[in-house]
Amino acid sequence: MKHDSFKPHHIPSFSLLLIKSLKTPILIFFMTAGNVIMFSSAYVFLHFEKNVNPEVQNYGDALWWALCTISTVGYGDIVPVTGIGRLTGAFLIIVGIIFFLGFSASIVSIILSSLSSEKTAS
Repeated sequence: MKHDSFKPHHIPSFSLLLIKSLKTPILIFFMTAGNVIMFSSAYVFLHFEKNVNPEVQNYGDALWWALCTISTVGYGDIVPVTGIGRLTGAFLIIVGIIFFLGFSASIVSIILSSLSSEKTAS
């Protein structure tokens, strides 16, 4: 059985618009900067919590904590016990809120702008 090659017309137009918007410089900035902040904060957290906090054994534990914290989910399975760990957590919470709001607002703005220009062109 021969498979048809992937063609863009198989994707709904809104999905294509969303994929296109993810390639804009502002969204690339949010994605890149957010990941750099998360990964580096996990390293800082690991450095200060590893020998003090029994819940933090390796970088994977610190990265899990950073992901939960920056996304403001905060499961509570890993909790900072040092002052620097708590400060890093507070920083990640604030950055997470700012970056998720900025990322979401940028996507909505790009999509609405594209839809508006398509409507005008019609």
